[in-house]
Amino acid sequence: MTDITAYATVTNVTTTSGTRLTCEPYLSHPQFSHDNELCAQLHYTFLHYAPNRSQSKALEVRQALVVFLDFRQKYHQLNPLAVHLNSISDLTGDVIRQFERYLQKECKIGNLRMRAETPLARLKSALNYVAEHTGEIPQLRLPAIRYDRSNKTEPLDESTFTELEGALRKHADSLWTLLENRIKVQSAEPYTFAELSMLVNPPVNCENLVRWYQYALLHHVTRPAVATIREYLGRSDDPILISMRKLPTAGGKLGSAWKAYYDGDGAIFRLQKPINPFGTSVANLHLDEFRVLKTLIQCGYPLEMSLQELQEKYDSQMKTAWFERTGTVLECLLPYCYQRRSSNVETRPTVAQLLYTYYPSDIDMATLILFLMVQTGWNKETVLAIDPKNFEAKLSGLLAEDEMTIFSEKNRSQGSQLPYHNPKLYKATSSRTNKYSAYNLVKLAEALSEPFAAQSVDFVRTGHDETRLNKLFSCLRHPGAWGQFGRFYTLSAESLFKTGVKGFLKLYPIHASGRRLSKVEEISPKLRPTWVMMHRKMKPLSVISLIQGHESPETTDIYYDSSGLAMKERSSRLRAELETVGGLLRTRQFTGLIGEAPTPAQMNEGLTIFFLPGHEKNLWGCRNRLTPDWPGFQQRFTAGQKCHPSTNCFFCSQCYVFEDSLPYLIDRHAQIEEALANAEESDFSSTLNAEREVIDWLISNWNDDKVLQSAFAYQQQHSPLFPIDHAAFEVLFDDSEVTVG
Repeated sequence: MTDITAYATVTNVTTTSGTRLTCEPYLSHPQFSHDNELCAQLHYTFLHYAPNRSQSKALEVRQALVVFLDFRQKYHQLNPLAVHLNSISDLTGDVIRQFERYLQKECKIGNLRMRAETPLARLKSALNYVAEHTGEIPQLRLPAIRYDRSNKTEPLDESTFTELEGALRKHADSLWTLLENRIKVQSAEPYTFAELSMLVNPPVNCENLVRWYQYALLHHVTRPAVATIREYLGRSDDPILISMRKLPTAGGKLGSAWKAYYDGDGAIFRLQKPINPFGTSVANLHLDEFRVLKTLIQCGYPLEMSLQELQEKYDSQMKTAWFERTGTVLECLLPYCYQRRSSNVETRPTVAQLLYTYYPSDIDMATLILFLMVQTGWNKETVLAIDPKNFEAKLSGLLAEDEMTIFSEKNRSQGSQLPYHNPKLYKATSSRTNKYSAYNLVKLAEALSEPFAAQSVDFVRTGHDETRLNKLFSCLRHPGAWGQFGRFYTLSAESLFKTGVKGFLKLYPIHASGRRLSKVEEISPKLRPTWVMMHRKMKPLSVISLIQGHESPETTDIYYDSSGLAMKERSSRLRAELETVGGLLRTRQFTGLIGEAPTPAQMNEGLTIFFLPGHEKNLWGCRNRLTPDWPGFQQRFTAGQKCHPSTNCFFCSQCYVFEDSLPYLIDRHAQIEEALANAEESDFSSTLNAEREVIDWLISNWNDDKVLQSAFAYQQQHSPLFPIDHAAFEVLFDDSEVTVG
């Protein structure tokens, strides 16, 4: 055995994501001490569990330890020293149930920032894993965790799904258009510096000077001054204009000569819609957008140069500077992309909009992920794990050229007892010819992300390994975020996926129950149940099981019998039946069983209180021992025979439970947990489960924590309280009863 206290000096762990986590949150807790055996065992557990889990799971275990230490502090305050928690072996079933109720209460009042069952589930998983793989801590037989299944994820309504599918198809069409635009950009002729220079600073020749004069006559109240004309003539290399500038200004000779030329030979240069060739700035240029993009990309903007060079040489100040003759073609075009345009100039796309005609955005890739989830029935993690180089099954197209099978390997939460290096395989059928099929959507994503394939990301997100990043769903970030987050990343970043879905829902109105959807939580978790709803009636259960990744069709059938889909179907059927019954009641046509009110004689029947010899607290009471109604009482008692107390009382409406009854209920609960742990699945175990649920409900709804704590303490001090041999009830309660009334 290893001395686990030797690990006291280790305060950091590295997860499978490569993230380094500190143990400080629980090490600094007032309840933690390396001298305490339980604390040392918990620290050892975290140090050996976290390195085999992702960052998110390790963080949840660390938080679970902090929450457990909070519970331990309260537990010690309410219980005597003899029952304090000082070792892993002290974590009995009763302690775990108290911890479970503590979590539910903390979650209800808002002190717990996770689901109530999460800390217990993570702690139990970590303890079992370390006990099994190291043998340094005892193997515990902890009770099963009760998950809150009340909030089922229901599928989307038919109208909502129709809106969603239409929006996904429409945006997918725009992505095919983006690829067409990319081809146009690649075949476009880039601008040269000389060409742009001529547009911004045109030469002073006869053609341009005549057009300037025409524009000036139209837009100015007075005729342009001769001095202005002489200024332009002084900058000209045109022979006609050189000879004209030799004329003196005095006597009107220069003005007359220019007027004669303008009305004579220069008339051929006039335009029907006059323009000012000398008044063009970078911001007011009229350029071809495909040529602009080709020029930017050819100059290495925005991906071919380093982020540091991009920020230092082409910062925001340079972007708003006016064009100069000494600049480069990139320095000329960037102001064109960023500079504000005059109000009388046609609206042009911003630099982000311009780049998004060539590179995919987070909205584009989020749309493809949602569409693939709809088409395959997979969840987001499975879609993100698709390998574009290896996602087509080898025998695809063997029987039908158009039909094929695609697959993906899920590397997270793939199943109990499955290591991460042994991922679960998911399969789905697809088509080669349907442009909206899963196969073609993957090919579309691969084509869209092609510009990023050979690039390295600027900033690797915390917990991610760049060598393991799947760039299939890469997208260009908004230029305003490059300095903080880098120029591109994959949608494996949760925040980027959420932003993309939010942007998609802004572009396309999708409604559910009369309200427009706006968040990823309102749509992403519902896509898998929606897929099942659509395909369950059309495909065999075995096919559904294969695609969903279940071990057998029986697993699929059992799981979806209590799913949100099944609950929704039952709710619809119940509503229809209630409406039918309501209509019959209103018309007085209902025939059937209706409950009867108790008679006065039944209400006045005396109350019998039972107690066990040797115990000061009463067991429970019975309102009428002659009229039990628990299932099967007819086979045990004849008419007129008194019923004696037993575990069947929990299923009888005559049973009365008091404060004194709580220690017995807690003790019986422990007996049931032990029996279920050793029993195989049978009718007997089903009865025990039902009995446990009744006791759980009674304890959970007892709204007095002090009474419950007192009952737990009493049970621990006087255990066992409840007779193990239930046949003893028949002997014990022949005379040991008190009748009240």
